[in-house]
Amino acid sequence: MRKLLAMGVAGIALLLILVLAGFGIMHTRYFTPSAQWIVQQLWPETLHFEKIEYLYPFKLRLSGVQLSTTPAIEVQQMDLWLNPYGLLEQKLEIDSVLVDGANLAHGLPAFTLPDAIHLNQLALHNIDWADQGIIARGVSLQIKQPEWTSPQQLLPYGKIQLSAEQITIDGEAFNQVLVDANYQPQDSTVYGFSFNWHDSPISGQAEQYPEGWSLINVTISRLNLNLDQWRTHPLWQKLAPNVHHINSLDLLNSQLTANGVVWENLNLSVEDYFLQQNFWQQQQGYLSLNADSAQWLATQWVEPNAELTFTPEGIEMEGHTQVWQGDVQVKGKLSEQSIALSRLTISGIKWIAEQPQDLLPFAQGLPAWQNLSIDNLDINNLQIIQTVNRPFWQVSGLNADGQRLQWVKDSQWGFWQGKLAVTANSASYAGILSTQGVLNMHSEQGVWQLTRAFLPLERGYIEAHAKWDLSSLSAPWQLSLDTDSLPVGPLQPWFNLPFGLEAFADISLTAQGMAGDRNMLAHSLDGGLQLSLRQGLMSLRSDNTVITQPFELDALSVSADRGRITITPTPLKGIGMQAMLSGSTDLLTPEQGQWQLDIKQSWADQCLGLNWDFKQAELASKDCRSAP
Repeated sequence: MRKLLAMGVAGIALLLILVLAGFGIMHTRYFTPSAQWIVQQLWPETLHFEKIEYLYPFKLRLSGVQLSTTPAIEVQQMDLWLNPYGLLEQKLEIDSVLVDGANLAHGLPAFTLPDAIHLNQLALHNIDWADQGIIARGVSLQIKQPEWTSPQQLLPYGKIQLSAEQITIDGEAFNQVLVDANYQPQDSTVYGFSFNWHDSPISGQAEQYPEGWSLINVTISRLNLNLDQWRTHPLWQKLAPNVHHINSLDLLNSQLTANGVVWENLNLSVEDYFLQQNFWQQQQGYLSLNADSAQWLATQWVEPNAELTFTPEGIEMEGHTQVWQGDVQVKGKLSEQSIALSRLTISGIKWIAEQPQDLLPFAQGLPAWQNLSIDNLDINNLQIIQTVNRPFWQVSGLNADGQRLQWVKDSQWGFWQGKLAVTANSASYAGILSTQGVLNMHSEQGVWQLTRAFLPLERGYIEAHAKWDLSSLSAPWQLSLDTDSLPVGPLQPWFNLPFGLEAFADISLTAQGMAGDRNMLAHSLDGGLQLSLRQGLMSLRSDNTVITQPFELDALSVSADRGRITITPTPLKGIGMQAMLSGSTDLLTPEQGQWQLDIKQSWADQCLGLNWDFKQAELASKDCRSAP
């Protein structure tokens, strides 16, 4: 830009021609050669022009101008509007300089306007320019009261109106650029700008503050951008630190990828947002969004919309989306460390996990929340099916109604407060089917009570009651469990049994203890278990022995006293079989505990001794006839 001014200053010398030669010669064919001769005497081999014209009253027009700078600059035409009144102040006053048609492929030479010259306006038209990684084509520029304070300035300070067919910075092309600005050493203002980038029209205003730029009334339409990748682009890394605030911005009908979420036809409005602060540090402002869809991992959210209001106390949020063929509505307040929802409604969701990628949304770690509460929870007609990992399970027709629920308190998960009722039309786990199940529970100041759990089975039921004081360091608890005709075969992986087992179990269990930590539990477990197994079938295998034996077990008694568990020796009854089950362990040293099952099959003349603990099992056989 300073190079162009150099051309303007050189042209000013022609004013001397006006003074020396007078008005008469200006209208003759001798004007151009006379002016060329005088310029060569004053600035030899510096300024050349093919023609000069005088236009009434104070305008000079130079054509075919060449400045012998390094590199040389050629200009098709240059107009100067002179102001003779500046001579009264011993200054050369130039109302305007217009440079029309120049190719500045190697940038502009350094230039500082002499103090004796005052330029009111600089105008460029049809300029191509390249410098410092910036390439501009078809530039038109008008600067009122241009001011240079440094030879290295790309543009002089002043009121600027700029248009360009294209400006390329760090490989990014900005087309049809328009800028109207007041460019100052500080506190600059952009009254308006517009351009097309990636086929997206972008317009707005901006103001400069000591902290950086603030974007005002910015509108971006039809943008297709992967923001996760764009953050590593050199241009983003140059621009982002200089923009500290969004006064108002609208993103319309755009495709955007951000933080792993792919948004389709996104509309986003942001007000009063500080970019140098993270999402949770915003003290004021507003954000709203809606989209046709959003894709995260393997989950598609349909027509999501949300409104967020930022306050010093947190983010007030209200939103709705369709996901997994159902609806989710949420309203509440969020912070980086807590969630307090006034309402959460989930209806009609059908989540079916058949492939490993279906589980990805639930494989992410939960944030380290300090508190999580829901004032009103309403879940209607959910269906959840998991067939990726065994054991398979499903629940259908799931409904839940909760009030004043608190799930996390002081970073500890638990049912700390509230009332919750859950029902399900059907549920199954590893082939165990329950219909019309009911769970009712409540908690008051950390004392959780399961008032009713009733799960009807195909041939029986499961019923439980429990209490757990989460507010106490020792966390005392109580449990009562009764089952009738519970299939135990599908539950074998829970108990690490060294033999195959199929049976229906009738269980009566009462237990209590303290769950403050593992040692407390090991020292405090008390209770009793009565177990009967009906229609049992046991499968045992050794190197040379296989037993498949029907059996019955009546009234097996298990007692727990301060963590010491004892199985009263109890016979297993079966045709052609005599067997005895017994064992003991101490929860302080469970690795030393052992269960024993001695089996005698008279019809096969085989005796088997089976010992197992929580880690391994050992099966030994011998001839019953030689046994003592």
